[in-house]
Amino acid sequence: MKALVDNFDLIASMLPEKADKDTFWVIRVIGRKKDNPDLEKNSKCYKAYTVQSKSELMGLKGKIIACAVENRARAYFNPNARSWRKVALSTLKRIADYISCENYSAVQFAADRCLDEGAAPENKKKWIIDIDSPTQYNPTKNVLRIVKANIVAEIPTVNGMHIITEPFNHENFWNMWRSYDGIDSPEIKTNNPTLLYYNRIWEENMDL
Repeated sequence: MKALVDNFDLIASMLPEKADKDTFWVIRVIGRKKDNPDLEKNSKCYKAYTVQSKSELMGLKGKIIACAVENRARAYFNPNARSWRKVALSTLKRIADYISCENYSAVQFAADRCLDEGAAPENKKKWIIDIDSPTQYNPTKNVLRIVKANIVAEIPTVNGMHIITEPFNHENFWNMWRSYDGIDSPEIKTNNPTLLYYNRIWEENMDL
């Protein structure tokens, strides 16, 4: 297990140099029960950030790292772009729903809860191939090449790697994977975040 994973430069390379006024990406600092045994739930979101360009991401790097370290948490980046227009419309509807149910105090959380709604136009969807064993890597790369998947990036994780691709034919992928009998297949995630930052600094004096 890696003690430090810093993918800021890799993920920054996926973002545009110049921001588009409607397009953004979501970053969340999330604590997990495996890192925080005292958490009542399996996970907790401590902070959400939005970025629209490489410079915005790198400008927030210090704040994101500080939040992650302080809360023994991991920072995650969703490679699927979102639309502010669609998020605004979803937020408006959610607020109306809260008001109709007289749940007025929830209105303050409406926008944050709608951040993941609404794919940005003109941005191709991104999938994540979750590699958690070294034996999966070469076969996965080979099958992706055969099915002509467009690989966007390879992002290290705590225990393996995320290969980020544009969509491809699922059926063809699994048909080709049959030739690798005995090797566990990777998981294909069609709308998940990848790891931006993780540092087990709080465990440096613990017996691991």
